Amino acid sequence: MRVKMLICLLACAMVLGGSFGTVGAQEKKPIVIGNLIPMTGALSEHGAQAVRGIEMAVSEINAAGGMLGRPVEAKILDNKYKPDVAVRMADTLLYDYGAQFINGCLITSTTNAVSQWAKNKKMLYIGYGVSEFLSMKNGHRYFFRGAAPSSVQQLGNVMNMKPKGFKKLWTIAPDYAFGHTSQKQGVENIKKMIPEIEIVGESWPPIDEKDFSPYITKIMASDADALYSFLFGGTQIGFIKQATQFGLLKKVKYAGGDFTPVNVRPLGREGSEGMLGYSQYEWTIPDIDENRAFNEKYEQKYGKKAYAYAALPYSNLLMLAAAVNKAGTIETEAVIKAMEEVKVATPYGKETYYRPCDHNLSVGLVLGETMYPPGEDFLVVQKNAWYLEPEKAWPTCDEVMKARSAEK
Repeated sequence: MRVKMLICLLACAMVLGGSFGTVGAQEKKPIVIGNLIPMTGALSEHGAQAVRGIEMAVSEINAAGGMLGRPVEAKILDNKYKPDVAVRMADTLLYDYGAQFINGCLITSTTNAVSQWAKNKKMLYIGYGVSEFLSMKNGHRYFFRGAAPSSVQQLGNVMNMKPKGFKKLWTIAPDYAFGHTSQKQGVENIKKMIPEIEIVGESWPPIDEKDFSPYITKIMASDADALYSFLFGGTQIGFIKQATQFGLLKKVKYAGGDFTPVNVRPLGREGSEGMLGYSQYEWTIPDIDENRAFNEKYEQKYGKKAYAYAALPYSNLLMLAAAVNKAGTIETEAVIKAMEEVKVATPYGKETYYRPCDHNLSVGLVLGETMYPPGEDFLVVQKNAWYLEPEKAWPTCDEVMKARSAEK
């Protein structure tokens, strides 16, 4: 009788143990990724795109088994594209939500603030600001840039302008960190690559400017034949609409624009074909299965085309998941080492990677001229389009190390 009872107890224990094991696997503590996304103001549509890209990535990562067999959970807070808010929200994500990694911030000022926070906390951070100094003099081990840096953007813009034979150029840039560093870099590239062009003036509207008439009037009164723009987002939309109404774009060629679809879709038919610029993402370039599949899934889920600010976070979170699984741990130093080694198929390429010396993601730019595709009411950069590989525009690793050494 005792033997039978013992067998019964052992059998029950095995069943219960198996049940608890299954429950434990289903209820494993999630790995939290904290996301700092601008959800209000001029960048709200960019933020909405980023949230969708994050949602898609997390869904796919979890469908594939998560990270280390644990589910991934995304916590998303509004950084209001303000550096002080972004840092406070980073603290909230770390201390209140237990985030293991931080992702987000779409402009230089917030990216830089959180990057320095991450450096102090020794926490892995993926940011999307594009100013060169983020990975040069301010770069560090814990920061990964999830977008093409301004060196790629500015070199590409000048290469795009060079065959056009412009004689006199006016520049316009938003009056904050990104605008000033980008304008400086762009002018330096112009002087090196097209020295015959004369810079005849410059304008510095605030990032949230609504009335561009004083700037437009001044440009129209000049003898510039091209306008090199560093505007983006809602600022660029407002400027192009008003410039079109004033007839400015019939007098000067708009060049250098960030025509990533989210930045120009609000124009509708109020835009102009033939503007020179770049896009951080186009549905047709690169022409690979991963890009087509991403677009198809995105359009099925959200009923609209995918933009860069969806494709970039999506790609970076796939990279992070691959690195964590390769490392076999969420320990920061081990994951950083794996991030420097992994190559992952993303919408941007079959072997997307982070360059180890500065942690720039290997994404380039589509350059060309704006056009309205058949049946669409928004501009794309698909006329005379070409792709600039990032490796052709990145600073060398020696230049990166020298910049960081000089800052110490």
